[in-house]
Amino acid sequence: MENNAHSHEQAIEALLSRHMGLNPRSIGTGAIAKGVSHEMRQLGFTQMEAYWRRLQTSEEALDALVSAIVIPETSFFRNPESFAYLRRYVLLEWRAQPRQHPLRVLSIPCSTGEEPYSIAITLLEAGLTPDRFHIDAVDISSKALVRAQQGRYEDYSFRKRALYSPERHIRQYFQADQGAYRIDARVRSQVRFHQGNLADPRCLINHAPYDVIFCRNLLIYFHQAARDLALRHLYRLLTTNGLLFVGYAETSQVDLRQFKPIRALQAFVYRKSPKQPAVGSALKTAVTSPQPSLLGILPSSSHGQSSGDTGSRQSLDWANASRPAGEAPPSPITANDPRSGGDQSALTMASDLEAIRALADGGVLATAVEQCDLYLKDHPASAAAYLLLGEIYQAQGTDDQAEIAFQKALYLNPTCEEALIHLLLLCEEKGDQASAQRLRQRLARLVSAD
Repeated sequence: MENNAHSHEQAIEALLSRHMGLNPRSIGTGAIAKGVSHEMRQLGFTQMEAYWRRLQTSEEALDALVSAIVIPETSFFRNPESFAYLRRYVLLEWRAQPRQHPLRVLSIPCSTGEEPYSIAITLLEAGLTPDRFHIDAVDISSKALVRAQQGRYEDYSFRKRALYSPERHIRQYFQADQGAYRIDARVRSQVRFHQGNLADPRCLINHAPYDVIFCRNLLIYFHQAARDLALRHLYRLLTTNGLLFVGYAETSQVDLRQFKPIRALQAFVYRKSPKQPAVGSALKTAVTSPQPSLLGILPSSSHGQSSGDTGSRQSLDWANASRPAGEAPPSPITANDPRSGGDQSALTMASDLEAIRALADGGVLATAVEQCDLYLKDHPASAAAYLLLGEIYQAQGTDDQAEIAFQKALYLNPTCEEALIHLLLLCEEKGDQASAQRLRQRLARLVSAD
């Protein structure tokens, strides 16, 4: 009898593997057994064999088991750096260019809705009107989708983190509902929920491509064949140069021939390459990707910018905004290099900042702060150094010091968009809407002047 039960457990694992692409080892056989026991009790089964027969003939029973074993680990603005990057993308790239269609965003898996609703709030706060964006949210669990559509959340969905405090969003976008919070209709109406699974060959087959896709912490649960299929879907569903957000643990699973990493503060974001590689099957083997950088350095503060740069502002080229992870750093600048302009002092400052940036990117944040302070003693008018210092402080979670550094950068270079964006986001996190609005208007004037 015991061997028979074990064989049925193995058969159920195989069924889940075929149906949803699950690698049983990714969650452990214990988690699957727990889900099976729960569903057997729900249906009144005492024998594994009878339950196995039901699973083979009932889509409803199989769907319930899937809902019982999927991991609904989510919350509002989980990994807030991703949403901060999305906001910067909208402010600096999307809104700065004439567009014929609304911004299309996909959240998959969307779980109980916290992620797609966070995306909607981010886009509204970036200045997009409801008619200028569209969000599709997809999950395999019908139970999770029901909760998502209800839009009612307990305190656990608003867990605080170093870079995110939920109080302001709760005040602005939720109504109290018998000890819980119900999301405002203006946010809920921006999201359309669908049941689906990236391991299904027909997933979203009739949907138009998306400009932004959030697919975080899903690929790690798939077996290799399902992961390959999911990545093919993601490539197909993303517009050329569109953005793909993944989870930290999935950065080694993204094919760098198809998606180019962007250095961003713990956002783990990639841009779709224009052409799919002309290799038989581009995804037969996973391509290893180094961990993305801790710091998100935008182009106008990029390598080689000298201190006190208040001249013409560099144009923002987001496709080449940063060096892809794994690509060799720029070669050292020499006195005869055209990048130095023949200016030995500019050469020294650029190389010094590059060294400090390398420390920060390597996670040696305290030393990077010390070196930045020493650098500023010799170059007190360097807007680039203050901007870098502010970003390092943010990576440490010391937002008050980061704000002071960004303010100094903006004083020295009034056209520094990066400092403006950082200050805007910090003001919003503090709930200082008046200051945030003034910074937003100032940023809009800079963008429109390009």
